[in-house]
Amino acid sequence: MNIRIWLSLSVVTVVTISGWMFLGQQRPVPPLPERQVSIRAHTVKQAVAEPTLKLVGTLVANHAVTISPEVTGRITQIAVQSGQRVSKGETLITLDAGKQQATVAEQSASLKDETRKLADMRQLVARGAVTQSELEGQEATVAQMQARLDAARYELSLRTLTAPFSGTVSLIDWTEGALVNSGDPLLHLDELDQLRLDLAVPQRYLSLLRPGMAITATSSAWPDQAFRGTLTALDSRIASDSQNIKARVILQRSGGQLRPGMLLNVELALPARQLTQIPAQSVEYLGEQRFVYRLESDGRVKRVPVVLGDTEGETVWVTDGLNVGDRIVVEGLVNLRDGAMVRELAEVNS
Repeated sequence: MNIRIWLSLSVVTVVTISGWMFLGQQRPVPPLPERQVSIRAHTVKQAVAEPTLKLVGTLVANHAVTISPEVTGRITQIAVQSGQRVSKGETLITLDAGKQQATVAEQSASLKDETRKLADMRQLVARGAVTQSELEGQEATVAQMQARLDAARYELSLRTLTAPFSGTVSLIDWTEGALVNSGDPLLHLDELDQLRLDLAVPQRYLSLLRPGMAITATSSAWPDQAFRGTLTALDSRIASDSQNIKARVILQRSGGQLRPGMLLNVELALPARQLTQIPAQSVEYLGEQRFVYRLESDGRVKRVPVVLGDTEGETVWVTDGLNVGDRIVVEGLVNLRDGAMVRELAEVNS
C-alpha cells in the first residue's frame, strides 16, 4: 500500500515539473533594450565666408620663343650677347649665306635681262614686228623670273635669325663657326616686362572667379616681398582628370626680380558669401568622400555626405550637404554607425 502511494506521488511530481517546464518554454522573452550611443551634438549655423585660395604656379614669360634655324648651315655671326635686351627685328644670329647670295644675284640679273626684252617687245608690237602671243609669252617669262627671285630672296632670309619681339636673350651656348641643323635651339628670347601664371583652381570656385581679380604672390627668392598681379582670363573648359579650371594671371613689372620658371605661392581673395560652418572634428573621412552624422527626429543618426570648403582653425566651411539648423554629432563618433540610436549629452557650442 505504501509503495502504491509513493509511486502515485512520484508520477504527480514528474507531471507537475514537466508542466512547469513546458509553460516556461512557451512564455515570451521580452527583447533587450537597444543600446544607445552617448554623443554630443552641434547645431549647424551660417556665417559670412571670405575664403582665400592658396595656390602654387610656375612663372612663364607672357611672350617667349626658342630661336631655331629652318635650314642647316654654319654660324657666321652671333650678333648679341647672353642676357642682352634686344628690339623687335634686331639681328640675333646669321648663318653662312654665300650660295644663297649668289643665287639671288643670278636670278636678279636674269630678271633684269628678261624685263629689258619685254620692254623691247612692247615697242615692236606697236610696229607690228612681234605678235601679241609672243608678247604674252615674254610677260609670262618675266613673271616666272620674278617668282624665282622671290624664292631665292626667301632662302637667303632664312640665313638671318631676327627677334620676333622685343625681349631679353637667354644664355647662348653656341659659338661662331658651329654647324647647326634645322630645328636646333640656338637661344631663347623672353619678354620679362610681363610674366604670367597659369593656376589650377578647383571647379567649385568657378562661380566666384572673375577677370580683373587681384592676386598676391610670393617667392622663396624674395620672401619679404609681395608681387601683385591680375586674373585676366579663364580657360574655356574644365580639366577632366583633375576637375580644375585653368586661370591665367598676369604679373606686373617686377624690376627683373622675377624670372620664368620660378615657383610662386599665390593668394587669391574670393568674394564674401554666406556658408554653413561646422566643427572640423565632426567630419568623417572615407577615401575621397566626407561624411557627418545628422540627428533625426526618431533619436537616430543618419550618415550624410558633405562637400567641404576651406578650413579655418578648428572649423570647416560646408558648401553642400547640410542646412542651417541641422544638428550633427561632434563627439562620440567612434562608436557610431548609420541608423544608430543615440543619447544626447550637453550640446557643443562653437
